[in-house]
Amino acid sequence: ENRYEVTSSCMGCLAHPCQSVCPKGAISMKNGKSVIDQEKCIKCGKCREICPYDAICHKERPCKAACGIGAITSDHVGRAVIDNEKCVSCGQCMVSCPFGAIADKSQIFQLIRAMQSGRKIIAQVAPAFAGQFGPKVTPEMFKTALKELGFADVYETALGADMGCMAEAEHYVKEVATGKQQFALTSCCPSWSVMAKNLFPETIDKI
Repeated sequence: ENRYEVTSSCMGCLAHPCQSVCPKGAISMKNGKSVIDQEKCIKCGKCREICPYDAICHKERPCKAACGIGAITSDHVGRAVIDNEKCVSCGQCMVSCPFGAIADKSQIFQLIRAMQSGRKIIAQVAPAFAGQFGPKVTPEMFKTALKELGFADVYETALGADMGCMAEAEHYVKEVATGKQQFALTSCCPSWSVMAKNLFPETIDKI
């Protein structure tokens, strides 16, 4: 959780600068050491900044600190909980967790079921795939392998990017340049799009 705590490094100095600087009077002295009242503390960090002995530490859950939209909270036993209504699936919490406790949601089961149902499934791969398997694996070999796995065809993501650029350019010329639309917003990042739609719903028609 997000909290400031006094460590054993506290020297109980006579000036008590941490106590003097606290705007809420949350710090008191007990047994010659500073103690922070968590009910009063507003997490401003002034006590930590002024402590001459660096005896006050800031404890913050890494995943919560990494989440830019406040989608992570704690349950009644202190476990991290992700609010899926707010989450934009950016993955920052996953890469910030020092314990590997957050995992990306796999779609492999849904993929297998879709293939078994007889649906035409297309594989979309990033251009960077060429550098993932070494010089002995050619793009043709990679495409053949994906088809043997059950994909009907394989396309490079860059093709979709080119098509997207053409569609966006056409939209800009017809709508924005003519004044019909005030501005246009665009991004290749799906997390950005979800964030914009969730936090700024008034811009949905401009994305």
